[in-house]
Amino acid sequence: MRVSMEFDFKDVDQSKYSDYGATKGPDERDASVENFVNAVLEGKPYSARSLDAQISHAARRVLFSYAERSADHDRAVATPKSAARAFAAALLGSPAVDEDEYIALMARLESRALESGIHPDAVVLELDRSLGETAAALLTPWLARLADGRRSAAERDWSDAAHGRFDLSRDPGAAFYRYGAAPIPDPRDEPLGRFIDSVMTGGLNDVDCLVADATNGASNAIGAYGRRMASAAVRTQLQELLVRGLGAAVLGGLDQGRYDAQITMALLEDAAGRIHADFERLAEQAASSLGAAGSSLIAWLQRPPESRTTEAMGFVAGSDAEGFRYVRMVSF
Repeated sequence: MRVSMEFDFKDVDQSKYSDYGATKGPDERDASVENFVNAVLEGKPYSARSLDAQISHAARRVLFSYAERSADHDRAVATPKSAARAFAAALLGSPAVDEDEYIALMARLESRALESGIHPDAVVLELDRSLGETAAALLTPWLARLADGRRSAAERDWSDAAHGRFDLSRDPGAAFYRYGAAPIPDPRDEPLGRFIDSVMTGGLNDVDCLVADATNGASNAIGAYGRRMASAAVRTQLQELLVRGLGAAVLGGLDQGRYDAQITMALLEDAAGRIHADFERLAEQAASSLGAAGSSLIAWLQRPPESRTTEAMGFVAGSDAEGFRYVRMVSF
């Protein structure tokens, strides 16, 4: 329990840390904060989930100050371990500050990581493994900024998706972290929608090559978009969302037999029935814009009806806080 005694996250001594954020360079107080964050990342003696309900506002402020100090120091984010520690401190401290202050710090930490040759994707995955649901909740506003382009210049090489561009041949990385489960709509829907529109209107003609060169990460993001559009179409009654979803299914590897693309098709077909749209006509319309790969849409229609249901793909109609949504079936 030595770590918790050094840094009392429940009742931090504010007088001890009153000027902590304002000091420059190494500070003897860094060690206790570092030990505490390292222990959290290792799950000993406390997990992030148990800490989240107990940690005091003052302790969060100290953690955030530690992350700010790390962003100001050129060696404090020089290794994957130190980068993960700085990002974790920012995440755990973020409830003590407003969102803009938090986003600005995350951008600075990204810059430091990139300057040290550390890809932020690796840090995000490490945080996800270590902090679990705590990381997912706190990363959301930062990643939303990444997706809709509100970034500083230093991050512009990190992901094309950060600037409204999407490339099937490149893994989008953390830009689409937990995208499939995000609320509908989400800022990340827009770059994917624009990409699909450009393909289906002839801006990008060689669909077969696009699909062949797709990375798993990009295919997963496209597939998630298609499934999201099925839910969105039911909510809005807009058939054009189904057409985009069909484009996503093809670009996500329907003609290659990818199971995720088949799930997308089942949800889109069910959604069409719910809004009284002619799914066969929509599939033929989309197929005509997608070259040889589009024939997989027609092939889908020739499958036995019982194999094309949402239930056959493990999904059912449900809802979330925003309204109708397809959800995975729960097994007991």
